[in-house]
Amino acid sequence: MTDEQVRRLRDHYQTLAEHERFLKGAGSELDYSAFRPIADRLATAEAEFPTVVPEFRPEHFVASHAGPDRTFSTSAVRAHLTAVLGRVRPLVERRRPSAPGPEAREFPFVADRGLRGIVERDWLEIQRASAAGCWKAVILLAGGALESILVDQLRRDEAGARAAASAPTEPDLGRWSLADLLNVSVELGIVKPYLEINVGEATRAYRRLVRPADEAGLGLAFAADEASGILTVLDVLHRDLSKA
Repeated sequence: MTDEQVRRLRDHYQTLAEHERFLKGAGSELDYSAFRPIADRLATAEAEFPTVVPEFRPEHFVASHAGPDRTFSTSAVRAHLTAVLGRVRPLVERRRPSAPGPEAREFPFVADRGLRGIVERDWLEIQRASAAGCWKAVILLAGGALESILVDQLRRDEAGARAAASAPTEPDLGRWSLADLLNVSVELGIVKPYLEINVGEATRAYRRLVRPADEAGLGLAFAADEASGILTVLDVLHRDLSKA
């Protein structure tokens, strides 16, 4: 495999690992909205790497045809994901291409100029930390960047944000938790629901990770997969908001 192919395969691996973790807390059946992003990623990975990724056929995972929509077996989908990850893991761990230098990125959709400069500066630091395997630093910086972007977006219509069903009672958006910001952003269509599952528990609680005593009390474990998840969120959000 070329370095680019390994990079692409690693991207599939990290996203599918996030989906597998999501399924650990899911019920016995998945509705179509939860199943679709998993199926789409598996289909893409299979199309790109047909000799590596086992065949995936959605119809084999249908749990029920009752009602207007089909549901899918969580245990069956999770078992397939485990098999895929088992096949892919040795390939992505065997060859790790040298990390490129940090690449500057503009965030023109952040209206606040001062805030935009900080996010753009932190993006460079996020890349350096990721290349060095400093996962806590990635989560802290990326969590702050995501929060800044969401607050900036929601402040374009603060009344609408505060009126959202998932909004907390706190009137100041700047005091909302990252979890609250995500919930409202998903409800208002700023963040796609399938993207939200890539934001792990440690990232949602990133403010408390600053103090070791708080981190110890949370009892959260995080590593490369969670850092990769939040980087994926920032990448996709940057792409979508830049288009808008």
